[in-house]
Amino acid sequence: MRSFDLIIIGAGSGNSIIGPEHDDWEIAMVERGLFGGTCLNVGCIPSKMFVYAAELAELARRGPALGVDTRFHGADWPAIRDRVFDRIDPIAAGGEEYRQGLPNVTVYQHDARFVGPKQLRVGDETITADRIVLAAGARAFNPPIHGLHEVEFHTSDTIMRIDEIPERLTVIGGGYIAAELGNVFGALGSEVTFLLRSDCMLRDMDEDVSH
Repeated sequence: MRSFDLIIIGAGSGNSIIGPEHDDWEIAMVERGLFGGTCLNVGCIPSKMFVYAAELAELARRGPALGVDTRFHGADWPAIRDRVFDRIDPIAAGGEEYRQGLPNVTVYQHDARFVGPKQLRVGDETITADRIVLAAGARAFNPPIHGLHEVEFHTSDTIMRIDEIPERLTVIGGGYIAAELGNVFGALGSEVTFLLRSDCMLRDMDEDVSH
């Protein structure tokens, strides 16, 4: 069983822990997915890049009301998507390559599970450390809706990488992620329907914002 000074589970915010003060530490980083975590790969960074494109589409629609001759003629979704991820994917790959190149860091591209006190099973190996940081983040939740798994559906983790804008899109939920991504696809040409379990959008936000 290999021993480390520090084990970090998750290469999102956990990736920012390692600094020059750890140069003499033996560190294990366990990450089964892309480096950079939610924010870089499936969260706020790509979503805001999509939001900007959607805002331009909305502005083009609104120009005539202000006396400006603009029109929205449609969106080249593959071009928008590729512009976003052609910038993001190299950052994630570069982060992984950098960590793998450090002599005191060992990267494990596996799931991790505890098998004993301060003992983790990663792949076919068991590792241990006095310090273990859990920075695994979260994942999209698929609600127990009858028949959901019998149809093609997406989560916020996958919808931004689809190949074409859907003609119609149903968004289950009315939180900020649902509102943001629903607005993006609506502005770019989809007919969007929201299914809510409450009587308002963004119910956890300021009342005026929600209304």
